[in-house]
Amino acid sequence: MMIQIVISYLTASGSQVEEEVRGDCTALDLRARDIASIDLSPLRHCVNLRELYLQKNKLPDLDLSVLSGCDHLVYLGLSQSVTASRLVATGAVLQPAIPWAILQPAAERRPVTARPER
Repeated sequence: MMIQIVISYLTASGSQVEEEVRGDCTALDLRARDIASIDLSPLRHCVNLRELYLQKNKLPDLDLSVLSGCDHLVYLGLSQSVTASRLVATGAVLQPAIPWAILQPAAERRPVTARPER
């Protein structure tokens, strides 16, 4: 039996939305959903996740540290999405000008250039 993951988010218009995702998914497309806030922590159970598309949303900030266990994640799309000054990734704040990220497989990952969180 395949597990189902529930991703919860709040839209800019105030609607609470829940989407079910298969635990074995390799790609998740949440583009252009008017997302203002999202809990990505359930994705830690999607061990095969390779691509996450979050483009064209209205996120004031985004905590990416919850994706640290997604060892197969190689693409994270953020263009036209993160509207505020920061992305939080494992204790570091990435420069907001980064519109997207291409992540390497876990064995080849190197630390992302970041400035310390203030």
